[in-house]
Amino acid sequence: VDGKKNKVYGQNLCYLAKLFLDHKTLYYDVDLFLFYILCECDDRGCHMVGYFSK
Repeated sequence: VDGKKNKVYGQNLCYLAKLFLDHKTLYYDVDLFLFYILCECDDRGCHMVGYFSK
């Protein structure tokens, strides 16, 4: 996911990471980041398993 094209989605991923990383401080400036999202798909749909940003 391109943070520049999908800014709100990138910000929401950062907020999700803040639940687990106390030192996470980047929320709004996601324009320069690419988010790689790992999903697991089953009969109920696709579910996010993890992600990283670069």
